[in-house]
Formats: sequence, C-alpha cells, structure tokens
Amino acid sequence: MRSQYTLTAGLLGILMSLVSPVSLASLLSEDSAVKSEYMEAQRDSEVYALVGEHVIPVGEVKRGQLIQVFPADAEYYEFKFGHGTGFIDKDDVRELKKSRKVQDDLGEL
Repeated sequence: MRSQYTLTAGLLGILMSLVSPVSLASLLSEDSAVKSEYMEAQRDSEVYALVGEHVIPVGEVKRGQLIQVFPADAEYYEFKFGHGTGFIDKDDVRELKKSRKVQDDLGEL
C-alpha cells in the first residue's frame, strides 16, 4: 500500500514539474521582455564594462560593425560579448538602414 502512495506521489510530482512552467509562462507579458535591436557603429568606438567596482574600457567596436544592443540608460546601450556585458555610447551607433539585411553567417550576433 505504501508503494502505491510513493508511486502516486512520484507521478504527481512529474506531472506538476511539466505543467507548472507552461502555466507560469502565460503570465509573462511580451511587453515585459527587453527589446533588442541591431545597430551599426558609426565610428571606431571604445567598449566599456564593469570590472570589479570600476567601469573601464575593455575593447573596441570598429566602424560599420553590427551589434545587438539593449536599452540601458539615457547615454548608453548595453550589449553582450563573450561572457560579459559591455556599454557603448548611443551617439556612436545608428539604426540599420532598411536596405541592409542583418546577416549572421557565423552565429556571432
């Protein structure tokens, strides 16, 4: 009799673990997701990142390079690189022209 309760509890646990994420996903609105967009660097620009307690230059984006950015604050866009997060000045990037198609042959974007 005890093995029946254990089996029933196990099956119920498996069922709950499969159904719960689906029901919670419907509670998320699409508006709450952070929207990203692809932008093009207008000029060679420094990339900054938070290292320890300081924001320091950690790299460079070349003119014409495409990056996927997320809104961060009034002056900077945020983007992912490697295992880190970088920041680039909003004045250093511009929206893509409609005629330019985003092409990601290497899966880098």
